[in-house]
Amino acid sequence: MKLGNSKKNRALPNERSRVFILNERDINNIRKSLITYHYKVNGDTIKKTLERHIDLYFRDEIKTANLENRAPYVPSLKQFSYWNKKLFTKDFSINKKNTKKEIDLKMRALLGSVANTTVLPGDVFEIDSTVADVHLISSLNRRKVIGRPTIYTVVDRATRMIVGLHVSLYHASWRAARQALANCFMPKKEYCRLFGISITDDDWPCSHIPLTLMCDNGEMIGLKPQEEMTPLTKLEFAPVGRGDRKSIVERCFGILNDEVIHRLIGTTRRGKIVKGEPTPQSRACLTIQEVTSLLIREILAHNQRTYEELAYINPLLIENDLVISPKNSWMISLKHGRFSARVVGADEVIARLLIPVNANITAGGIQYNNLFYECDPEIASGVRVFGRTTCEARIDDNCVDYIYVRFDKNSIFKKHYLLKKRDVF
Repeated sequence: MKLGNSKKNRALPNERSRVFILNERDINNIRKSLITYHYKVNGDTIKKTLERHIDLYFRDEIKTANLENRAPYVPSLKQFSYWNKKLFTKDFSINKKNTKKEIDLKMRALLGSVANTTVLPGDVFEIDSTVADVHLISSLNRRKVIGRPTIYTVVDRATRMIVGLHVSLYHASWRAARQALANCFMPKKEYCRLFGISITDDDWPCSHIPLTLMCDNGEMIGLKPQEEMTPLTKLEFAPVGRGDRKSIVERCFGILNDEVIHRLIGTTRRGKIVKGEPTPQSRACLTIQEVTSLLIREILAHNQRTYEELAYINPLLIENDLVISPKNSWMISLKHGRFSARVVGADEVIARLLIPVNANITAGGIQYNNLFYECDPEIASGVRVFGRTTCEARIDDNCVDYIYVRFDKNSIFKKHYLLKKRDVF
């Protein structure tokens, strides 16, 4: 069958190759080559697959054409690409050329939102961590660079409300995660005061425990985390490499980067460094306390921003003519009883989630890590006479100004402040 007039080559003396006419056998061979070389994980490109196809099925034709000094009579790249699209569907291509994890993470259909599967605020909190794209300096010696901090955030899936935060120099671990959860489950007024921010309880009204906590299968897997968390809430683990299962908290990190971290002096900007510019380490000028303060201010602003998607998740916002913000969605749901999270006493949160340590009771006060905290004079006097002893304590990594202590297991933890003789921190 003739396919129209062939083009005349007016620039080169060599003649163009004849148009290859494919039969059923050629089409079947193309199918076999594509399945063998192209349709597999890390498979060859179409061009490379065509080269291997020609080498396999047209080796004699190539030799003959070289001897006769003419173009070989073989399928063209355009023909090969055409039959590739005609023989195989896009869905077949996606499933054969990618792993199941890649498909689930990057190529699956996005027909809804993760928030649409959550009915009420407090149903699911998502927790995750990331290493911040900024270098910090020591607050005691501002010439010393101490590295990049780890940021933990906890977000309510239904309202987009950021309900917990912790910034530390620890890597992602149970120690850092438990601090973030303690912050999530307790009122934020005292926490903000530590970083020079004055708020009321209504400015950040989150001190609740969810029905389910969605987390990584890293720091939260183990006997100790499950022993402490199971009485409080149900733990649900996202599969490895499936960040889309915690998409709300993952997007939260993007917001913090765009609004705060990538604007700071000393930021790495995700490795986007211009040649000849000073290194981020040499420009570092912020302490961990200063960065935490900036993040808190951004979180307070985020919780009051307008997010139109919330109108589809929580109809109470429209019914009550409220600004479509995470905070309003949280508050109106709480007011109308459409809320799943619960509140527990601070004593239980302190006992379960703050870091457990043993402190020494001495005549000079309660001692921990060469720091001395206030103690009842009667107890200190008795220790001076009968010798020092130990007690159970809890410490807060955000502040060394106080320590929580209880002298027997039947009592609650009480706050004891740092004595003046060690108050240099």
